[in-house]
Amino acid sequence: MPDEEDMKKHRDKIQNLSESLWAGMKRMFEEEGVIHAVEFKPLINQIDELVGDLYDLDTDEVEFLKEYHAEYGRGLDDSDSASLDDFLEEEECGEVVTDD
Repeated sequence: MPDEEDMKKHRDKIQNLSESLWAGMKRMFEEEGVIHAVEFKPLINQIDELVGDLYDLDTDEVEFLKEYHAEYGRGLDDSDSASLDDFLEEEECGEVVTDD
């Protein structure tokens, strides 16, 4: 865990990044009904850098965070988008719904 002083030092940045991410996701979902993760990559990279600062990660570890989804998880292209209907269907069926 980051120490309390580091959290206080970065409080405004944490708040601003979280508010920006939430506002952008909400706006996109309300306008399009889906969230395209690729649209938020620059903001997510800033969050990854902040996580690196808070957890005293080195440059390679921060780069790993930034590239994790592209290399190991779901990609950040449009196929990564899911609608609310997909999510609700997944919850009802207990299955994972993909665009494939």
